[in-house]
Amino acid sequence: MASNAQALSNKVTGLLEAGQFGRAAKAAKIAYKKFPNEAAFANFAGMALARDAKEREAAVFFHQALRQHPQNEGIQNNLVQALVVSEQHEKAMSLIARLMPKRNETSELLYLHAMSLMLTGDGDGALDKVVKSVAANPKHIKALNLKGSLLGDQQRDLEAIAVLEESLALAPDQPDTLSKLSLSLSRSNQNDEALTKLERAIEIDPLHANARHRYAIQLSHAGRNEEAKLFYQANLEIMPGHADTLLDLSRLQSAEENTALLPAVKSALSQASKNEPSRALLNFTQANIYWQQKDYELAANALDLANAHEARSRPFDAAREAQQKEAILKLFVEGVPRSGAAKSADAPAPIFVLGLPRSGTTLVEQIVTAHKGVTGFGELASA
Repeated sequence: MASNAQALSNKVTGLLEAGQFGRAAKAAKIAYKKFPNEAAFANFAGMALARDAKEREAAVFFHQALRQHPQNEGIQNNLVQALVVSEQHEKAMSLIARLMPKRNETSELLYLHAMSLMLTGDGDGALDKVVKSVAANPKHIKALNLKGSLLGDQQRDLEAIAVLEESLALAPDQPDTLSKLSLSLSRSNQNDEALTKLERAIEIDPLHANARHRYAIQLSHAGRNEEAKLFYQANLEIMPGHADTLLDLSRLQSAEENTALLPAVKSALSQASKNEPSRALLNFTQANIYWQQKDYELAANALDLANAHEARSRPFDAAREAQQKEAILKLFVEGVPRSGAAKSADAPAPIFVLGLPRSGTTLVEQIVTAHKGVTGFGELASA
């Protein structure tokens, strides 16, 4: 690399390390235009764009870099990841299928394959791939974390905790791991430990969006709603337009407080791309606020938009649901679980709250668990 190109490379690298991703992308694009034979600049541009949440554009630059260096595994991985995150799953799967036979070390591609399957709603397939990824490289932190998350999604929280603890043993100061671990700890009724993990994650990275969000949720589950509201509000100062935060805050606030929140929700919607998953959450938030304002027509319109987006991203699989129902029914004989022996009258008894999404099940759970003799265990995605 010529000295002028090296100077530009150093500049782009410095901007990336400083977290100035927009400026880094601009500088890398200029450098690539000036030195079109330097694939490193195309790769730098893709990296900066990806870190700036512009994965679709990033994929274009990674593809250009790969055409110049088709055997570079780092660029290959970057392109696959950009395709997965930008929801170009068919292209990602096709590229993975072409690359896999050429790889000696397959863990990263298996991990990215699992990510794609998870994002398209195939949790079982994703778990199968990520188990193979970890088998190929037992020290693959991202794969271990994804495995823990997928086990948690299947309510196999004790297994999830073990996997995420294994990940922490390899890399103790990973806020992503700590945040994921807190969720399974919470669902296992280890609420104090969950809060401790989240506090540690925020100590490591005070701006970690998921850890901050989970911490506010944990406060709310502990009945500390005023503290949760303050933390959500602080989160919005750090992360304006964060869809999950806006939705959860709208569930805790009064109608008057939510009226003041509405402009932030509309602003976030105006900035979200057409197919961005956050649009569903933001429309659910609008529906909450309009319902509180007794503007039921606007609330219904917002719910229609949110549910239409959810239906597109998570199509209903009737055969899969029927199979799951049959598997559950096989566990019961005349209404009694097969594995359930007679229990003492003093033993804890479960309370199940069932209902469709957005039907009030969360509110019912909060009301019931407000009783000192009842402990909540969170929500299942399906039952």
